[in-house]
Amino acid sequence: MTFMKHHPLITFFVLAYALSWWPWLLYTVHLFPFPLLATGPALAALLMTEIIGGWAGTKALLLRLVQWRARPRWYAVVLLLPVVICGAAVPYRVPWGRSLVGAALPCRAFNRSGQRWSPA
Repeated sequence: MTFMKHHPLITFFVLAYALSWWPWLLYTVHLFPFPLLATGPALAALLMTEIIGGWAGTKALLLRLVQWRARPRWYAVVLLLPVVICGAAVPYRVPWGRSLVGAALPCRAFNRSGQRWSPA
């Protein structure tokens, strides 16, 4: 515990890598669908904040995550613009002989099985 308090940056990077790559062991035996967990650095940040700053530091960090830093209309733009763009692309599928059933596929980079989307 004292090493973590005296060397927080080293500890953060070790935790971030460990928390990100532990699913690799499960991935090798086909028990986990991805070899990498993207939440590792966020979990390491929460752990280090708790170790260094205690509950007061963790509470301050979590409160900063929910503070509104922009006007609500910009949040609406960020959340609704991708929906509008995907919706605007739907009518252009029909002239090319495509069905409207898979109209949302061009707006997703990957399908549910994790395979790269192909336009065919």
